[in-house]
Amino acid sequence: MARPQKMGLDYFPLDVDFIHDEELRLLKGEHGSLGFEVYVTLLCLIYSKNGYYYEWNERKPALLAQGTGANCTPQKADLIVRSCVKWSLFDGTLFYERGILTSQGIQRRYLAAIKERARKAAAAGRQIQVDARYWLVDEISTAQGLVQPVDPSHPSGKNTGSSAEKPPLLHGNIHKEEERKEEKSKEKQSRPAGKNPPVGAPAAPSPSPIQLAPSDYDALCAHFGKGAVDAKMAHLLSWSLETGRAPRDPAAKLRDWLTSDCPPAQSAGAAPAYLGKRTGAHCFTQRSYEDDDLDYLFSSPEDLLAGP
Repeated sequence: MARPQKMGLDYFPLDVDFIHDEELRLLKGEHGSLGFEVYVTLLCLIYSKNGYYYEWNERKPALLAQGTGANCTPQKADLIVRSCVKWSLFDGTLFYERGILTSQGIQRRYLAAIKERARKAAAAGRQIQVDARYWLVDEISTAQGLVQPVDPSHPSGKNTGSSAEKPPLLHGNIHKEEERKEEKSKEKQSRPAGKNPPVGAPAAPSPSPIQLAPSDYDALCAHFGKGAVDAKMAHLLSWSLETGRAPRDPAAKLRDWLTSDCPPAQSAGAAPAYLGKRTGAHCFTQRSYEDDDLDYLFSSPEDLLAGP
């Protein structure tokens, strides 16, 4: 009986300037050292079990929180994972559509680590197989014979064969793209007419308490900017997960927050937006000054005593 193929790694490489990556710094800025600890823990889970991906489902937040520390709750673990996706530490498409945590960088490091294993497998007339549905790396690794993308859902168990039976490049990724298009087409056909799908926090793998119609999201982005809207949506999701409450009208709640913190930009030649408004830097109303007021404020004591 043949030995089962080992997918996980005993160790994985980590660049010495890893902590200076902009995406990781954004994660740490949002969640502190706990965000860093959760991300590194996820890397260990990815590389140790499947080698290049990790399935994220409704059971995993509790397991991750239990293995991380007393300061981490399942809700916090799930929120940190979604932040990792938001900052592109994991591939967003695979996370939203399949609940899979992986990235091109993770898969490239996996390929670098299995070169010796792939050489021994090739000498024995075998190839290391990877799931074509989750594989993101380009055709170079396949052309060199390091791995063989395989689709478990295919009737024959794989979607590879001779060059006459398949396109030679990116066959795994092409299959994934066609499969995603087919799923989206079925979703559109089954959706009731006149209703828009919610956008905002991803609905998979676990439902989000914050649902925002595309028209509301586009209107907020046009008025306040996409960056400000996304940041407030993450803040609102965090508040909802921690309190167990959800706003009746998320769009109105976001609009109130954004109006108080990020007033829309003024047209050219108009007065600054902060005049006459309260800002986050102080609790009083900013006032404007005329030139005579400024001359008086900056007059010397002698000039004031001398009078007009």
